[in-house]
Amino acid sequence: MKTFFTYLAILLLSAEVSSVVYAQQPTHTMSQKDAQHKVVVQFSTADTLSQGALIKNLNNLLKGLPNVQVEVVFHGPGIDMMLTQSSKYTNLLEDLSKKGVALAVCENTLRSRKLDKTSILSFGQTVPSGVVEVILKQEQGWSYLKGGL
Repeated sequence: MKTFFTYLAILLLSAEVSSVVYAQQPTHTMSQKDAQHKVVVQFSTADTLSQGALIKNLNNLLKGLPNVQVEVVFHGPGIDMMLTQSSKYTNLLEDLSKKGVALAVCENTLRSRKLDKTSILSFGQTVPSGVVEVILKQEQGWSYLKGGL
């Protein structure tokens, strides 16, 4: 019986050691990092701290996955970040656009606020419905990320 418990202790200890070693391994390999990834980011808040967090998240995403394809969908109060009259991040958003990030504004939100397409930053684009755009991208296999805090 003593031998059984000795073997059991050794087995449990080796399982614990292997799980610690496994947990320290990177979760992605270079080939996964180089693969084509597609991410749709939903942004729906006018909160300036969330806007700043979105910029940081997007830059980190581009750094971590250089070949990533990204579309940010702004709807509801989130469109404030893309309006010429209120955006505090115009230059940073333009830099992201130049890096290939698509910045899409919801036309439903524009209409509900009695704004037209000329109200958004020149490098932005529009989509008929922000929530429908997010759903369609997910159905096409894009990963989903909620932008902001």
